[in-house]
Amino acid sequence: MKYCNKLIKVIGSSFNLKFCIISSYYDEIENIVDEFDFNLIFMNRDLIDNFRFILRKYSDITMFINSDKEIISNYTYLNKIDNSDEIVSKITKFLNNSMINCDLKLEIKSELRYLGYNPKYYGTKYLLEAIYILIENEIYNYNGNLEKKIYPIIAKKYGKTVNSIKCNIINATDIMIYECEEEKLLEYLGYYDFSKPGPKKIIESIILKISKKNKINI
Repeated sequence: MKYCNKLIKVIGSSFNLKFCIISSYYDEIENIVDEFDFNLIFMNRDLIDNFRFILRKYSDITMFINSDKEIISNYTYLNKIDNSDEIVSKITKFLNNSMINCDLKLEIKSELRYLGYNPKYYGTKYLLEAIYILIENEIYNYNGNLEKKIYPIIAKKYGKTVNSIKCNIINATDIMIYECEEEKLLEYLGYYDFSKPGPKKIIESIILKISKKNKINI
């Protein structure tokens, strides 16, 4: 509670954020995250295993306290020994990165929507994550095995198996190809092939489109 009071004081004086609730009760937190939207969530590293549902829903806005870089990649962490300036610096960097990440995901979502992917399908969500991981890591020409390198990251995040991630992405892609206008699909992919394109070709094409829009040399 002492550290919570410190966070409240630092954030209240440095950011335009308001504390909603402080709790460690599972049922209460589950109800709160379902009812409200948040800009930022602080979670004690010891509670990660108990609150995996938060990580799945709010992975982009969660900061861990008393954690380390090896726990979950691409997350920012705080230590209780951090002074006020260090806390402000880490939160500022995290919020800035979150805004960039959000913009990138919206851009990917726009491309998926243009092709006709149904946003309600799990496969669409998982495909978005795969594209995001590659762009975030500046991998614009991926020649590796998605099942070995990319899908395991997504499976771990959502508590699924690699095969489940793969099957959902394939199903969402098959439905998109079936429903998408042929001319639009051929124009987007930039080539004609009698065999239907798989997720990897779709990923490559979307990354290429986003790279051109943002003038990224690949």
